[in-house]
Amino acid sequence: MGGAGGMGGAGGMGGAGGMGGMGGAGGAMADFCSDPPPAESVTSDAACQFTAPPGELNPVVKWRKDTFAIAPAYNQVIVTPVVGNLDDDNGDGQIDAKDIPDIVFTTYTGSTGWFGDGYLRAISGKDGAELWSAPGPRGAAGVAIGDADRNGSPEVYTIDKGGHLLAFDHQGTPLWSCPAGVGAYAYPAIADADGTGNAEILAGSTVCTSDGQVRVTTALAHDWYFGALDFHSPTSFFVDLDQDGTMEIVSGAGVSRLDGSTLWTGPGGHAAVANFDIPGADPTMPEIVVIHAGTVSILHPGDGSTLWSRAGVLGAYGGPPTVADFDGDGKPEIGVAASAVYAVLDPEEADGVLWTAPIQDNTSFVTGSSVFDFNGDKKAEVVYADEQTLWIFDGSTGAVVAQMPEHVSATYHEYPVMADVDADGHADIVLASNNGYFAGPWTGITVLSGAGNDWATGRPVWNQHAYHITNVEDDLRIPAKEMPHWLGRNSFREGGFSALGALVAPDLVPVVFASCSEGCPASGRLVFRVENRGAGAAPVGLSWALQGVAQDGTRTLLASGKLDEPLAPGWSSKPLESTLDAAAAAGFVSLVLSVDEDGAGNALASECVENNNTLTLPALCP
Repeated sequence: MGGAGGMGGAGGMGGAGGMGGMGGAGGAMADFCSDPPPAESVTSDAACQFTAPPGELNPVVKWRKDTFAIAPAYNQVIVTPVVGNLDDDNGDGQIDAKDIPDIVFTTYTGSTGWFGDGYLRAISGKDGAELWSAPGPRGAAGVAIGDADRNGSPEVYTIDKGGHLLAFDHQGTPLWSCPAGVGAYAYPAIADADGTGNAEILAGSTVCTSDGQVRVTTALAHDWYFGALDFHSPTSFFVDLDQDGTMEIVSGAGVSRLDGSTLWTGPGGHAAVANFDIPGADPTMPEIVVIHAGTVSILHPGDGSTLWSRAGVLGAYGGPPTVADFDGDGKPEIGVAASAVYAVLDPEEADGVLWTAPIQDNTSFVTGSSVFDFNGDKKAEVVYADEQTLWIFDGSTGAVVAQMPEHVSATYHEYPVMADVDADGHADIVLASNNGYFAGPWTGITVLSGAGNDWATGRPVWNQHAYHITNVEDDLRIPAKEMPHWLGRNSFREGGFSALGALVAPDLVPVVFASCSEGCPASGRLVFRVENRGAGAAPVGLSWALQGVAQDGTRTLLASGKLDEPLAPGWSSKPLESTLDAAAAAGFVSLVLSVDEDGAGNALASECVENNNTLTLPALCP
């Protein structure tokens, strides 16, 4: 079989013609048995979407990593994990969107080992497989990742016990140590602060260059001191408030210029930046949200004057703020965790409060939180982890959408993050846990996904504690000119969707080029490919299966395989083939070729069309 003929599409024998070769230029017949076409563009449907679940989100554990080959006792995590592609998974020489994202974090040992030395670890987002571990950081030091010099290889940044900013390459090799003089529980932040093409790294009040030199230490102390635990843990970050091309340094302590001088001094605490469009605001600039001593304030970016504030909701403390559109009204609200309450503040409400929900955090009172629109309805759900539970709250009402009581943590500034860590086209939750202080089943890193793998799409990156979507590109490159995030999503510490859209889906179709008979009667060979005719990317590891169909309709798996890289919308895979010997294929009246199915009924992708994944073919070498 398999000389001339048309190309087979999904649906049945000859769904898009017949089987075999396909006409080439000038009417000549191409021999696809010996020369199948390479990956190429195909027709796609931009309206292809999947349906996300309303109401409860039903998170399930995708995998959990709590054991390590190196320093296995160091398995406690009390920092915000970060996500991005660190290595070339598919071996094409590039670290890019065709690879699987990775997760980076610090670990410590024992019940209070955060005071001591720790390990910096990187694991695969696919299954938690260890990439590398490196000594050096403090056990509770924050982490940031990014390609600071835009050379295609990202770097990893953290803090040691001496207050130095440490840099590692993407394979965990130490690069340099910058004497930042920062509290050892600080969270670094990365930005190209002056648009030169080489990013700076901020640790507290000190700006270090991409080669490890101190550029400036600000006159203003961008610190946050927690006296109860004697912790210095700044969460300062870069933002170009006035859009003059040079970024400012922002924290609850105030705003500094890049030359180190002070623009204004704030009350202290933790900060976020967004546009609230409230009375007294400058329409050309965003505002700064500050949480200090239990008071939530919105400050003018130019002089630090108070535009709005609300006290008496949080108690004495409050963690780093999260800003997003929680209720779908098109305007931002502020989410804050304290000791006994999670609160969403809304300047448009008469009492300034949209809702509150009870939580338990009596150890630090200053945990962070994050938000994500899991079902694409333009209302962000809250994801928050306290001492005893991972909570997901409805953004509009505060109703509990899901909870996971297996989580425990002594807590500090950490929060869960949302990203598509395994490149399957759907966002996941990445959660840090530690069970040395409180007893509980979870420690290390846990990745959760929707039970039906039906959450909205996610970016492959969440690179720092002060994440705000436009601060990093999908490949971890740091923008030379960062787009003002308040003019787009207008959020802070909110997870973003895939660049293709929130609910885009693939549409996967098998296409047969030729049934090749050169080996008959001993063996036959099938040459085929997978086409993605949808609007969303298909994940790495997409399965295909070839089954034999007996006279009574029963099927037997004859061959199977997986795609080794994502399949972009509007593209085909590379040519694939399967060779069957006569003995294996004997007794079957036909064959069934299927994609996104491994022969055991297991599918990976959520498609907009699910009934075109199979193709029925005649038996090889009849």
